[in-house]
Amino acid sequence: MGTQSAKDAFQSTVQEISDTTGFPIVAIERYDAARQVMVFEGAIGVPLPEGKSFEVPVHQTLSGTVVATQQAIIKTYAPNELKLCSSNDVLSALGIRTFVCIPLVVERRTIGALSLGHPELVTVEGPLLRWITRLARDLAWIIDRYPINPEALETDERLWLAWNAAPLIERGRFYGVTRDLSQQKASEAALRESEERYRQLVDICPDGILIHQEGRVVLANQALLRLFGASRAEDLIGREVISLVHPADQELMRQNLAETCCQEGPPPLLEEKLVRLDGSTFDAEVVAIAYRYQGQMAVQAVIRDISDRKQTERARRQQDERERLMNAIAHRIRQSLDLSEILNTTVDEVRQFLGCDRTIVFRLTAQGDGEVIVESVIPPWESILGFSFFDPCFRSDFTERYREGRVSAVADVRAPSVTPCYRQVLEALQIRANLIVPIVQGDRLWGLLIAHQCGGPRVWQPFEIDLLKQLATQVAIAIQQSELYQQVQTLNVTLEEQVRDRTAQLQRSIDFEALLKRITDQVRDSLDEHKILQSAVQSLAEGLGVECCDTGMYNAEQTTSTICYEYTTTLPRARGRVISIADHPEQYQQLFQGQPLQVCPIAPTPARNLARRWAILACPIADDQGVIGDLRLFRHSRDWFDQLEVRLVAQVANQCAIAIRQARLFEESQAQVRELERLNQLKDDFLSTVSHELRTPMANIKMAIQLLEILLKQQDWFNEPSNPAQRYFGILNDECDREITLINDLLDLSRLDAGTEPLVLATIQPHLWLPSLIEPFYGRIEQQKQRVEILTPEDLPPLTTDLKHLSRVLMELISNACKYTPAHETITLAAARQGEGVEFQVSNSGVEISETEQGRIFDKFYRIPNSDPWRHGGTGLGLALAKKLVEYLGGSIAVSSGDRRTTFTITLPLQPLPRPVEDFSRIFQAPRDPDA
Repeated sequence: MGTQSAKDAFQSTVQEISDTTGFPIVAIERYDAARQVMVFEGAIGVPLPEGKSFEVPVHQTLSGTVVATQQAIIKTYAPNELKLCSSNDVLSALGIRTFVCIPLVVERRTIGALSLGHPELVTVEGPLLRWITRLARDLAWIIDRYPINPEALETDERLWLAWNAAPLIERGRFYGVTRDLSQQKASEAALRESEERYRQLVDICPDGILIHQEGRVVLANQALLRLFGASRAEDLIGREVISLVHPADQELMRQNLAETCCQEGPPPLLEEKLVRLDGSTFDAEVVAIAYRYQGQMAVQAVIRDISDRKQTERARRQQDERERLMNAIAHRIRQSLDLSEILNTTVDEVRQFLGCDRTIVFRLTAQGDGEVIVESVIPPWESILGFSFFDPCFRSDFTERYREGRVSAVADVRAPSVTPCYRQVLEALQIRANLIVPIVQGDRLWGLLIAHQCGGPRVWQPFEIDLLKQLATQVAIAIQQSELYQQVQTLNVTLEEQVRDRTAQLQRSIDFEALLKRITDQVRDSLDEHKILQSAVQSLAEGLGVECCDTGMYNAEQTTSTICYEYTTTLPRARGRVISIADHPEQYQQLFQGQPLQVCPIAPTPARNLARRWAILACPIADDQGVIGDLRLFRHSRDWFDQLEVRLVAQVANQCAIAIRQARLFEESQAQVRELERLNQLKDDFLSTVSHELRTPMANIKMAIQLLEILLKQQDWFNEPSNPAQRYFGILNDECDREITLINDLLDLSRLDAGTEPLVLATIQPHLWLPSLIEPFYGRIEQQKQRVEILTPEDLPPLTTDLKHLSRVLMELISNACKYTPAHETITLAAARQGEGVEFQVSNSGVEISETEQGRIFDKFYRIPNSDPWRHGGTGLGLALAKKLVEYLGGSIAVSSGDRRTTFTITLPLQPLPRPVEDFSRIFQAPRDPDA
């Protein structure tokens, strides 16, 4: 390869490979990594172009895939299958059925590929495949070790030298200096080639390129000639550059030229309007730089026609503006739910945007006629608002077409295509051109959105038609929303009315409940039948606002009804009138069954001769024993009683029945109480009288007994134990004392009940006084084998009270304790401080009093049966008198019993309020000896 040109060397190599392998198509491709192409250095069976290299981009051929992956490819193809290159006609037309491609790799670097092709299906394996692989490796090694400069070999490159020499006499030789000019010559050649390439680039550049010096054109490429409409370069060369610029941009162009000469950095991209040779203008994008041309400073300008882009931008801006306006109009339309406001906004916006003379909305009816319901018009054109007409040309088929979305755009009503009848209608309305867009809601043609041009013909642009269609859609939506809003408003009004009605009903129910409660409280707070019924009829009449309300009470046989109570504002009074129930059986039969009755009689009503008809509601007053009367309400016949009122009156009648029954029961009980009080007073009077009447005889008897005792003692009757007169005398004396005690107790109770007993106050120390009080009972206690305890703390405060009364009470309680305490049980007498008073307790163990008996032991003449183990007996007045005395002292007495212990507790204030003492003679016996 060293003695051959690179081309011949590669060509002979591929020929030898083809002869050896039998593959008619062989190629050696070099991989140019910088440009990412595969360069065919030698090939056989491939029709390469003459005089220049053949290159294929890496991504367009299978050899490029092999180079990228460093993997060999062995592939067979079907007849109609895509071949090894899909984008190159030369390689795609080879008709290869078997293809082998081996990468040329040196030290893991891919420098190319060896490709073999055969038009038939060939098996590539075994020795053949190994031979091809080894050959590819050797070729890669040779090419990498002995790089070949094909251009140098083909062009017979020469070495340029500059040599200076001088002889040296003494040595007989020439010495000189040589300078290598090869690089300089190469640079000059490269510069010439660069200028040639620049001229070629300028010529083939799709943008116009202009070079001017001193303001005049010195170079123009073909694209520039086409931009300015020049047929040859001479038409532009020599012209002033400023003459090619639109006058409006010339001053700006001069400023840019001045800045270009002294500008540093990348040039700015400018937009200017230029003028063609025929005077037409176009928009251009201009980039200008200053540089040297043919040894002189010049300005190169690259000019690109951007008229289409500008037009597109203008169209886009117009579209954006239309969309903006459309959105703004739609937004304003949707801001309101008032149909009138929506339509007026629509016609105003449409007329302003389209710049037409009149815009209307025509509302259609099912009959095909209609009316102009909104309008926007400018002077001097007439208003047609409210104009109604029937268009004879607007037939049903036109209606159907409009319903389907048909748009009618008439540029001139005088055009032959417009029917005469339609032209006549339009000209009568001063219309020269019109645009009609339907407003469709679902399948319903609601109306038409129409734009009129009155001043002259007008060609409606597609974007205007499209805008109007979009607006009609928005209007249809807005109309539907408005109608839905109106429906919602109607529903809201209906709902509000229902809510008001329900609220009113609820309020009436609340008011009726309050009225019922008020009447119920009134009738229950009273036990007077008269007040019950009178308050019920008055409150019911005032609460319901009726003209009259009364009650009729039935007799026991239910044959008559008497109007006992009434409240009337306009009707004549009928209180006290008696109605025969037999005269009106149809009314009272239902009342007797406990059912309310509502009538509007034509004939005069019972007990009331009314001049006109009235609505009457009657409700029975019934309890568990039957109907005892009725409650009637009167109202004008035009106002019937509703269910709430009927239920209220029935409930009031029930409450009246209950209250009447309670009142009557109370009256019966009160009569019984009065009778019992009368009998009790007779008893008390009798006892008081008897006591006073018996006191003197008993005093005489006692005196006689005492005298008899003296006499008998003088005659020694009592000295003989066997004398029975002594025992009889003892019985007579004891029974006399007992009767005197009973009489004294009855008289004391009478004085206490009358409040005539004065208080004689004295101050005592309870802990010193109590022990002396129990001393008289020690004999009995010892005899009955009972125990006694006295619990009196020494720090008790002094007590001021009536000592005789308190002594009598405590001695009565101690006497009872001795009487009812079994043997070997304990009687306790205690005193303690209790707040602002003193508490005395007398208790005994071994006995209990039941709860039933505890409530009755303070009653007069009451004795607990079978509770006296010692058989002492009694009158039953002791505890009753004790309670009266304690209360008379300003204190209280209570009993408690449990756990085999009974306790009586007396509470007295330390300083009672003194009672007024009246001058009454009082016979009061001193405390009796319990053993006497």
